[in-house]
Amino acid sequence: YFGWRNCKLLIRNIGWLIDTIAILMDALEICIDRIAHERMLIDKVALLENYSHASKDAVASLFSAMTESISNELLMLGIVSSLNDDEEERIKSLMDSYNERVQGYLHEQDVYNQQLREAVDAMRHASPALSEFLAKISKPEEDSESVELF
Repeated sequence: YFGWRNCKLLIRNIGWLIDTIAILMDALEICIDRIAHERMLIDKVALLENYSHASKDAVASLFSAMTESISNELLMLGIVSSLNDDEEERIKSLMDSYNERVQGYLHEQDVYNQQLREAVDAMRHASPALSEFLAKISKPEEDSESVELF
């Protein structure tokens, strides 16, 4: 009986293969741990992506509300009526300038989110070497390069 944390194996009449099976079980245990670790990383990256997206939306909404609030306050205080066209245009261009900067930062955040998404997608797919190996062992024996599984 081979009993590791993630896998168990019961074999009758093992004989001289005992060390080989133990090494195989160690390797299997390491692979299972690695898969569990990768799954945890994928989940954490996806969670970070969701937080990032929510944060981006919150910043965009807050800046929009702030701009509207400032405009309304200027109108309510009667400041706009005492400004000439150049001064009013300067205030509008200042607010537009900050709006463009914030939108630029939010666009960068979209780029980062896309990179996170691509990283998660890459982690979800098997490596090309593993895919090639699996394709090789699934071929009929005459086509394979003598890869034999027991």
